[in-house]
Amino acid sequence: MVAMTTNNTFTKMIMLFMFTTMIMMLMLTTMVMMFMLTTMIMMLMLTTMIMMFMLTTMIMMLMLTAIITMLMLTTMVMMFMLTAIIIPIHFYTSYRTRVILFYVLIGNMLVY
Repeated sequence: MVAMTTNNTFTKMIMLFMFTTMIMMLMLTTMVMMFMLTTMIMMLMLTTMIMMFMLTTMIMMLMLTAIITMLMLTTMVMMFMLTAIIIPIHFYTSYRTRVILFYVLIGNMLVY
């Protein structure tokens, strides 16, 4: 990260690439863990359906699984947007452009 303070554009690009790659690997790990969690919730839902034979419980567990999955996917998309957009903007644009694009990004995330 110290190399980011230098004026060498090539060094900045290499460090930016390394940092973005690191974030993407972290996101991939998070995505695998989220799918594992979703699978665990599905198994819990199946067990509940078999043990209790209650329609209301089944519907509640289905809704819970759907809501958790959607929240996780939304979080993942927002993490990707922040990684892919804000980091290059921060290092290669002026302050005024950064502020405008930051508000545009926040607006996009709110709409999403």
